[in-house]
Amino acid sequence: MKELINAVYELIKDYRADEDDPTVIITRRRIQHWIDQFTEGDREFILTEMKNIFEKRYCTKEDAKSFLIEKVGYLQKYYAYPTVPDFLLETTFLNLQRRNKSQPTLLRLLKEVLQENYKFDMKNCGTRLKKNYVYLDDILCTGNTLYQNISTWVKGMDDQEQTYLSQLRAGNIRLIFLYIFVHEMNYQKKVWQFRSNISENFGNYYRMVKWIDIENGLGSKLEIIMPSDINQPDTVHEYQQRIEAQVAKDCLIRVAINLFACSPNLTLSSILLDKLKSSFISIELQYLSGKYWKNSILFFVFFIE
Repeated sequence: MKELINAVYELIKDYRADEDDPTVIITRRRIQHWIDQFTEGDREFILTEMKNIFEKRYCTKEDAKSFLIEKVGYLQKYYAYPTVPDFLLETTFLNLQRRNKSQPTLLRLLKEVLQENYKFDMKNCGTRLKKNYVYLDDILCTGNTLYQNISTWVKGMDDQEQTYLSQLRAGNIRLIFLYIFVHEMNYQKKVWQFRSNISENFGNYYRMVKWIDIENGLGSKLEIIMPSDINQPDTVHEYQQRIEAQVAKDCLIRVAINLFACSPNLTLSSILLDKLKSSFISIELQYLSGKYWKNSILFFVFFIE
């Protein structure tokens, strides 16, 4: 099992490794501590599955750098700039998220990438002309952060005392969403929200550029762990009804919500569900009421424990 622990460690050892915070640094000891919570007979299987997941899905810092280099080059060519620096001189990278969110982290990484690859100081971005506005982020999950940030930004004023929305409508500026991962179904919900709440033609005012699509619509092959419907208190069912009503109100696309479902054939899912049941009382109710579990026992517990 030590070989598996070492293999998992080698895959994710760069996770927040550049932060001066021992509580988030990945170590072999932390992985060992995490796996020890499971039944001994399940540990090797879980580590093997985690290794497979990380090999396919974990995005390293070098992966993120590759993404930035590739997509900056793509945008330069797409908008017909002669060089990357020419594109950057007319581009502003939006910084709309809180300091502890992923956008500021990615912008710092972008600063490194631009200096290392193009000898370009990021402070010079947009100094010739503010034509392109890039919203950079790592993953679109629910899409709420994107929607809230952009809904506020379009109402703001530029240097000419014009709203960004009016400048987008006039074709004077461009808006680009730049993501590493995008949950496709949730992105489509945001498309509708933009169209419904900002402008009917908002889809014509921006370009989505992404690296990896995550198909999470109905009929996709994702394996999702969901709570059981058995012995749930009325509070949980009332919550489900409120969510269904809210989705029906906010989204033109009818989305079938199945809060309670679990395939007994998914061994990893079954192990984790059993662990949940043995570790927490009424976890579904406590989770739905908004409490934050620092010692969550799902996949990535050793990141935050």
